[in-house]
Amino acid sequence: MKILRIAMPICLTSSLVLADEGRKPLHKPTTITSPGSYIVTRDITAQQGPILSIAASNVSIDLNGKTLTVLINATNVDDNPVIDVRDGSVGVAIHNGRLVGGSHGVW
Repeated sequence: MKILRIAMPICLTSSLVLADEGRKPLHKPTTITSPGSYIVTRDITAQQGPILSIAASNVSIDLNGKTLTVLINATNVDDNPVIDVRDGSVGVAIHNGRLVGGSHGVW
């Protein structure tokens, strides 16, 4: 019996993997610097915020029913939003999920 082995080439054209419908997946604390559509792929919890910093205009974030949580203790209560929309960023939409903890939900 002969065993035939076939090598399958794998080509990666970009380091960014897109979620369905062309949305970029988010799964950890991130700074968004490009316009576009994003989708949160799992619950994210952090000791301090922000979990998402938005430094771009025309950004849509689908929380996909997930929860973003910033844990609060006595040392980090003052300035730790869950999501920080930076000055000058316009046309930002955040929907379909929960923001828990932090000093603010969206700042």
